[in-house]
Parts: sequence; C-alpha cells; structure tokens
Amino acid sequence: AFAGPGPRAAVPAPGAAVILLVVADPQLAADAGFTLSVLATAGLLVLAPRWRDALRRRGVPSGFAEALVVPAAAQVAVSPVIAGLTGTISLVSVAANLISTPAVAPATVLGVLAAAVAPVWPAAAGFLAWLGSWPAWWLVLTARYGARAPAAVVPWPDGAGGALLLAGLTVAVLVAT
Repeated sequence: AFAGPGPRAAVPAPGAAVILLVVADPQLAADAGFTLSVLATAGLLVLAPRWRDALRRRGVPSGFAEALVVPAAAQVAVSPVIAGLTGTISLVSVAANLISTPAVAPATVLGVLAAAVAPVWPAAAGFLAWLGSWPAWWLVLTARYGARAPAAVVPWPDGAGGALLLAGLTVAVLVAT
C-alpha cells in the first residue's frame, strides 16, 4: 500500500486485498480475527497518520507521537467489535500494546524466518524459533500482567447493540476532540 503512487494508495490497496481474500475464502467474512485485523489495519492507515501529525504540530517528538498513535488508532478501530463480542472494554490495552510494541517486529520476523528455513534446515529453524521466543515471551508477559491489572476491563453491553453504541460514542468523542 505504501509503495503505491502516493498516500492515496494506502487505503485502496489493502481494501482490494480484503475483497480478494473474502472472495477466495468467504468464511473470512465471519471470522472475528480477520475482522479485527482488517479494522486494526484500517485504523493504522486512516487514523494514525492524522493523529501523529496533530501531535507533531503540538510539539510532541516524532518517535513518541508515532509510538502513541499506533496502538491508540488500532484500539479505537477494533474496540466496538471487541465490545460486541466480549461484552467488555479494556482500559489497559493501549498501554499494553505500547509496552509490547518493541517485541512485535523481532518476534514476527524471526518466526517467519524459522518457518521459511524449516523445510531445508530444521536446526537453523529451531535456533531462529528459539530466538523468536524471547520477544514472544515479552508479548505473553505483557498480556498476562495487563489482564491482571485492577479494572483492566469494564463490562459493556455485548452483541451488535453494544458494538454500535461504542462505535457511536467513539465517533462522537473523535469529532468533539
């Protein structure tokens, strides 16, 4: 998406990918994980750049602004669906995601490399997987402690009504701010 002709390609490219994936596998349309992934990506593409730029205009250093808006934009985008599915709203997810951000790239890259190397060099794949387990451990630890935090989640109406209510409140807050 970002390699396309200018920033206008950032939304249509993943949108086309989503359409192709759902056409190829219609069951994805009802898969919660796929839905959350699509919404998080949309939040990163649509909300994060605007929020980052707004923070920069207010004097927030670039790296810090980027680090703040990525988990916040993704969380805002997925929260209505999570609330609808679980009947809860997390009060710690943005902080937990911010804390775990440095571990995501190494865990992902090492895991992909381990999977790619495994058919031809199992010993190297095992080593890469072991290396990837360290940042993955950080992700698990962050999730465990975040879930145990006092008032980590609060109850919310579940189902479509709860999702729509949170989506409406989120839009109202975003417009107001």
